[in-house]
Amino acid sequence: LDGQDAASFDIVPETGQLKTKAALDYEAKNAYVVTISATNSSGAKADIDVTINVVDVDEAPVMMGPTSVNYPENGMGSLGSYVAEDPEGEAVTWSLSGADAGVFSVVDGVLAFKASPDYEAPADTNGDNVYSVGVVASDGTGVAMLEVSVAVTNMDEPGTVMLSADRPTVGVELTAELADPDGGITDAVWDWERSSDQSTWNAIDDASSGTYTPVASDAGHYLRTTVRYADAEGLDKGSQAVSANPVQAGPDPTGLSAVPGDNAGEVALTWTPAFNATTHWVWSVSADGTDGKWTAGQAGSAVVGGLEPGVRYWFVVIEDLGQRDGVSQWSAYSNWDQSAAGTQRNPTGLAAEPGNNPGEVALTWAPAFNATAHWVWSINDDGTGGKWTEGQPGSAVIDGLEAGVTYWFVVIEELGQRGGVSQWSAYSNWEQSAPRIERNPQREPASMGRSRSAVATSPGR
Repeated sequence: LDGQDAASFDIVPETGQLKTKAALDYEAKNAYVVTISATNSSGAKADIDVTINVVDVDEAPVMMGPTSVNYPENGMGSLGSYVAEDPEGEAVTWSLSGADAGVFSVVDGVLAFKASPDYEAPADTNGDNVYSVGVVASDGTGVAMLEVSVAVTNMDEPGTVMLSADRPTVGVELTAELADPDGGITDAVWDWERSSDQSTWNAIDDASSGTYTPVASDAGHYLRTTVRYADAEGLDKGSQAVSANPVQAGPDPTGLSAVPGDNAGEVALTWTPAFNATTHWVWSVSADGTDGKWTAGQAGSAVVGGLEPGVRYWFVVIEDLGQRDGVSQWSAYSNWDQSAAGTQRNPTGLAAEPGNNPGEVALTWAPAFNATAHWVWSINDDGTGGKWTEGQPGSAVIDGLEAGVTYWFVVIEELGQRGGVSQWSAYSNWEQSAPRIERNPQREPASMGRSRSAVATSPGR
């Protein structure tokens, strides 16, 4: 065997079979030339030149990376980077396979958990914190895969404390709840402290359990609770929580309800006042955010006046809970509620008909609420002859009218003194009627004698 590429081949002397010493790589060299010589027993020699052409074959990618990984719980970093080389230089796509593939992701060969693994709540198929996943690289026709085992290891995790309310209140029990992912909580010892500025804390005597009921001296102060305990990972563990708001002297006003008041421009409000509230204020504001004002109320009620009748307003209650550390402490706002200010209550349903005597008209109507005086204006059809007549609540008789003539009538009522000015209702509906005329018996002329009767006679045959 001779020639420029003879070193890459072997020949079997007895049979003349040509063999490669190693697999030929098309991408490295795609054609080889060798000379094969044969000699007979007489010493005669013959040579032949042979060209070997290498045929290209689409080969699968070649992949490298870790096949066993230990990973701490709660981590979110890379589990390993994988490299896939394709002999033909084709682009490689990545995917996952295996029993636990659903909890992983792979991007550009980087394997990671989709969510932080929790040792205490394993998500692997067997529930033993050992995950099995296949990392797959493909060039479209061939694939390469590495089986990877990921073992999640336990970590000593801190506990957390949650308070049962964002707004601690005097007289309302607070509960502190301890949670530790490692489990096995024992020997919990609690301490409670108060602070007006969350900088300097003072211990609260005789407060050594997971519950605490704030007292009057806690009002206006933040509360902090600290717990020492043991868990499944060992002794001397600790956690604490601070109230989001200072202690309030009582709960907020609640159940605010607003309805139109008894008089024009008024709204009546009711609510459940805060515990120990000393003063009560209502803020009213028109729907467009203007015309806002404060009105002092009683414990649980207030009437807001001076509003524009028929206009919708918003209302909220805030109450003073007394002096704490020399500062007036206010409750939070109640719920918001809205109502239209009371509109004028008019007399309605006016009806007019002839009276019992000539020249009279009798009127009836539904009087306005709280009306104190009732007046009827009567006027001729042509607008003349108008006069005022005082009536009773809901009725009046107008006399001195011209019998048989049609008149128009309207009622207006006085609603009493408001701010020193007499307040009148708007007009009722208008109504018309003619006064009763004289109805006299008619006499027959004397010559008529006795009354006559009409006699009907049937026709004869």
